[in-house]
Amino acid sequence: MSRPGNVSAARLLATLARRTLAPALALLSAGCAVLGVPAVDPAPDSPPAQRSVTVQEESVPAPTELDPELVFDYLLADIAERRGDPKTSLEAATRVAERTGDPALILRAFRAALRGGDAAVALDMAALLDRAGFDAIRVGFARVQAFLVDDRVDDAQREIFNLLSDPPEGDRKTVFNHAGEVFAQQREPAPYVAIMRELADAYPGDPHGYFAVAYVASRAQELDALGAAISRALELDPDWEQAAVVKFAYLVQVRDRRAASDFAEDFVARNPKALDLAQRLAQLLAAQGDFEAAHRYFERILRHQPENSEILMTTALVRMQMEKWASARRLLLRHLRLNPDSDETRMRLARVASERHRFDEAANWYGSVTDENLVFEAQLQVAEVLNDSSGGEAALDHLAGLTPASREEEVEIVLARERVLRSMSRIEDAFQLLDAAVQEIPDDGDLLYSRALLAAELGELERHEQDIRQVIAIDPDNAHAYNALGYTLADQTKRYDEALELISRALELAPEDPFILDSMGWVQYRLGRYDDAEEYLRRALAIRDDAEIAAHLGEVLWVKGGRAEAEKLWQRALTADPENRTLLDTLKRLQPR
Repeated sequence: MSRPGNVSAARLLATLARRTLAPALALLSAGCAVLGVPAVDPAPDSPPAQRSVTVQEESVPAPTELDPELVFDYLLADIAERRGDPKTSLEAATRVAERTGDPALILRAFRAALRGGDAAVALDMAALLDRAGFDAIRVGFARVQAFLVDDRVDDAQREIFNLLSDPPEGDRKTVFNHAGEVFAQQREPAPYVAIMRELADAYPGDPHGYFAVAYVASRAQELDALGAAISRALELDPDWEQAAVVKFAYLVQVRDRRAASDFAEDFVARNPKALDLAQRLAQLLAAQGDFEAAHRYFERILRHQPENSEILMTTALVRMQMEKWASARRLLLRHLRLNPDSDETRMRLARVASERHRFDEAANWYGSVTDENLVFEAQLQVAEVLNDSSGGEAALDHLAGLTPASREEEVEIVLARERVLRSMSRIEDAFQLLDAAVQEIPDDGDLLYSRALLAAELGELERHEQDIRQVIAIDPDNAHAYNALGYTLADQTKRYDEALELISRALELAPEDPFILDSMGWVQYRLGRYDDAEEYLRRALAIRDDAEIAAHLGEVLWVKGGRAEAEKLWQRALTADPENRTLLDTLKRLQPR
């Protein structure tokens, strides 16, 4: 299938996918949030290996006693650091710390020692922190960081073992958390995965040790170690939601989405209050196109968090995909009451009104948008409303009255006009419009791609191929461009091997895209590989219920002898989309009346 699919659907799927997949490592790498370790924001120029993550620094006061030498050293430390003289800065900061015994000034010198790689001074400052009354864990990890600056890994490990063997107030969890954070922040964290595992194995019944191993492994990009460690943590504490979220993210990271969803569904079933995991599961299901299942989880979360703006919006988006327009509208209105300045919500309310053929309401919602980043898009959508309500000429007149503020907006207007002309069946006029636009803006990928699709529709295969190859030259990772050319070659020529290569590349870039899966199924069919074709087409239809995909799958089933199932598929698709040209052409070829 050469078309990229419904624009709003693609945007929704992309949004949900980002919300689910992008945090796959972020869940782990944001160690402070996941592990509960207090973080220090080091000086911008400090390298990762020298960052202090376990000792927090309060605001640094100036010396209160007007001792001239003390004031001089205090100012000298600051000025020398600003001028790029860390040695002088450290010497001055150390003198101030030793003379005052002030905790904040000791911390200042300690951090300067870490930045300068001076382990001896860092250890001296750790001793001062101990005398200043800092708790044993913070002092211990100050020493650990000092040892690591000097590559004294064995000493660092021994220090942590001592803390674990007799943790202050029995707080072994905090020791593990700090250890994981310190090791993960090293410039090369990979060697510390094994060290962290040794620490965890010394207390094999404590899940926090293996959680810390998982964190260090995530920073080292050692996914096998990460998976093993987080699984062990969950064996020890099967109902620990934080660990479950990490395991879910790990499974998504290694692209085992079925295992991820199965794991999360089981965990949430056993732990109904695991709303964080339920939300991530719902986002994954929606990104995969399973909107019914996603909706059930979003509904569960809404019952517990009825004023959660993010869940309200995401649930509304899913309902829009399910074409539950009235209930989507109710959620969007609730979202707008909580966020009265949200023009994005107004845009979606307009879309819902348009889908319900309440065109005046849709136009009013679009007209109420004032966000300068959305006003132009709103006016483009007004043209869509006019096209549906008053006809193409009214839409074209509206678009003619828009003044683009940039080249990008100029292109958007051209593409909007092209869509209107296509809806009026003025294909030649649409092609001429794009042809003129490409002459003026020859390197715009969107214009070239749109012209290429029209060229294929008009049978101008040479122009189609030239335009698509130019799009690929501009954007080598454009999955839809590879797919468009591959599908056209499979559908309109006998260059099947070349088509297969192009579609395979598209599938590498977007492995869950239903339109690319459809194209792969179609080229397999053209190659005579009917079983492979059926597999890809069933996957595509499971993700997106689309008439063209149904037409292709039905044809494969038809030639394989499954005519009853094919006819059932076609009839259902025809009911949903009676004007789909691919479906009608398929029926005409295979079921002539």
